[in-house]
Amino acid sequence: MKTVLSLYSILLLFSCATKQSETQKVDNALYNTWQLTHLNNEKVSFTTTLVLSKENYSGRAACNNYGGSLSVSKNTIVFGATRSTRMACGNLNKEQQYFTVLPKIHHYKVSNNILLLYDTENKLLMTFTLSKV
Repeated sequence: MKTVLSLYSILLLFSCATKQSETQKVDNALYNTWQLTHLNNEKVSFTTTLVLSKENYSGRAACNNYGGSLSVSKNTIVFGATRSTRMACGNLNKEQQYFTVLPKIHHYKVSNNILLLYDTENKLLMTFTLSKV
């Protein structure tokens, strides 16, 4: 009986270690500063950044600073309600498009310094590159 419990304990320990290692790899790739390149499959002509941390997101949209809470589990990502400053500028309609798409994001993929954000139907909604800032 002790042997069975010992083997079970060892398996459980290795299982936890693997999951933690996989999570750390995702965390290192995802939690960065990103630069928006495409919104709804259209190349953007305005500067928008997205900064992801373990529990929050923030950034600079076309006109305003913004942020909110963030929930990440495996490849699923949920952006909480967005708060932003309220400055006016010429790209305000582009910024509103960005803010409209953000809550539709359901999952992500990070590969070769590119962040892809998808909706529940696996439609690509946003593409970011790793920021050089």
